[in-house]
Amino acid sequence: MGQFTLRIDEQVFDLQTVPGSARIRVRGADGHEFLFDPDWDRYLNAEGEFDLDPGALGLDRELLTAKLNEVDRQRRFEIQKINDEPFEPSTRATLFDNGDFQYIVALDKVRSLAGGYFLAITSQWKSSANPEDEQFRFRACIDRTGLEQLQALIQRELAN
Repeated sequence: MGQFTLRIDEQVFDLQTVPGSARIRVRGADGHEFLFDPDWDRYLNAEGEFDLDPGALGLDRELLTAKLNEVDRQRRFEIQKINDEPFEPSTRATLFDNGDFQYIVALDKVRSLAGGYFLAITSQWKSSANPEDEQFRFRACIDRTGLEQLQALIQRELAN
């Protein structure tokens, strides 16, 4: 979901998801900024270090909490809907294949996380009871920087 707008009465808030977290960054039209943690119904300062009372900013805590929790429920529903779709990686490569056993690497952009990639390594036994099934050996979501670091590591090793 990434970035969106919330309107409460005459107030407008820009909302942004915090990567790797359930928290929502809230930015008011007047420039004040804070975080909302929907798992704990907790408000934090913009750096996430100290508790914050939205009432001190002239905001109705109960109404704001209800609206932010609704946004969070919708966000989680959208993510779950995306994650329930079958995984069909756009890029696959065989790392090892001896005819009966193979390791496969798959890489795909993560639809529910802007700038994220899903990296998976699976194995497959051709002589198993279900030869078409793949077993996950490693799974991770990484950002572009992590993907570039992996690329640099592979290139360094291949250069030697």
